[in-house]
Amino acid sequence: MANMAIPFHEKPLIQRLAPVATTTIISTQAYSSQWLFHYIEPGPLQKGDAYIFNILVALALFCYYRACFTDPGRIPSDWQDRVRLNGSASDATQLPLQQRWCRKCNMYKPPRAHHCKTCKR
Repeated sequence: MANMAIPFHEKPLIQRLAPVATTTIISTQAYSSQWLFHYIEPGPLQKGDAYIFNILVALALFCYYRACFTDPGRIPSDWQDRVRLNGSASDATQLPLQQRWCRKCNMYKPPRAHHCKTCKR
């Protein structure tokens, strides 16, 4: 199966370190600012504000990890026929005008789709 995504442990080191580095940067920015508020004006965050801020930071990290580790999926081989039958207005109007073909996958490319070098899809 040439179209399978590369398992995380087989990716190059720089790609495996990217989520860790980004988490470190986000955490450093978020928690150092809370620490600094204790020593500069207008003063420390109130308890409710700190909870809200930390929840938002946790949600940002959660969304980031979902984007990093969720399989992007693949385009079904009969996608072009489904669009013609079901008639998605935006996609159906573009279909006859511009049919694009991925030279690497030998599959039809929907609008706004590109071949991913990492996933090989």
